[in-house]
Amino acid sequence: MTHLKIFRRLLRILGILLLLLLVSVMGAGYQLYANKREHRLREHKLVTAQARLQPYEESISRTILAITETLLRVPEFFRAGIEPHDIRYHELLSDTITAIEWYTHDGREVMRITKQTDGTVVTTVGTSTTPTRARYEEVHTLQEGEIYMSRLVDEKDKTEEGHVFYATALYTREHEYAGIVVAFRVPLQSFFSAPVWENADEEHVFVVDAEGRYLYHHDILGEADIAFFNDFPDTFPDILEPGGRRMVQKRDGRNVFFDNMYPAFEVTLEGKEYRLPIQRIPTPQKKWIIGTHE
Repeated sequence: MTHLKIFRRLLRILGILLLLLLVSVMGAGYQLYANKREHRLREHKLVTAQARLQPYEESISRTILAITETLLRVPEFFRAGIEPHDIRYHELLSDTITAIEWYTHDGREVMRITKQTDGTVVTTVGTSTTPTRARYEEVHTLQEGEIYMSRLVDEKDKTEEGHVFYATALYTREHEYAGIVVAFRVPLQSFFSAPVWENADEEHVFVVDAEGRYLYHHDILGEADIAFFNDFPDTFPDILEPGGRRMVQKRDGRNVFFDNMYPAFEVTLEGKEYRLPIQRIPTPQKKWIIGTHE
């Protein structure tokens, strides 16, 4: 009888252990299912956000590629012996590229061709005798075929529209450095003026540089402060981390979706990557962050 009691007691203990094991397995299985479901939901949100951002990314890429290809035509003209005042240079100007400027290697301006708001083109010669070494200190070391992309230059002069300078060195037909560089003045608005931006329904799309300066927002363009960091104080450290497209959750539970673009080095159009012939780029301009938030 005593053995029977012990046996029954062992059976009860074993039953309890099996029940606990079953509950544990079911709990782990449910947690695994919940994790997979959350992962799938997260991936779905990322894919949806990426599809929403893709037209904006492609628009920026098209502008950058067009600027690069156009700028590289200037050295071709130069090697062919076409003088800077030739009408063929005027034809390079557009709503995107508003000025072509020639500089000596130490930053002294030699000539400038500017497209006015009424469409007329004005040529000025020798407009500056003061070297602008701070702006072009790296440009004179560019090798043949290389391009320099500046950061925004409107930090001190808030009255001037934000713009980016693209520059390249000029070489002779014998591939000897000619001692001058040429630069394009590109208004910041040029990157966000295509129909995809003008007809945007998405109010939450934003583009910032690596310092958190808004380059584009539905009601902000070229703000010279770090307004983006102020708008997302608890998420921007994660956003600045290296990596591709990601999603960061804010304290209020809403998500910020973003992707890193490298406009100084590469652009992607219709799935094809284009490597740009660019040498040294200021850190704030190396990465643009494009994103949207819920």
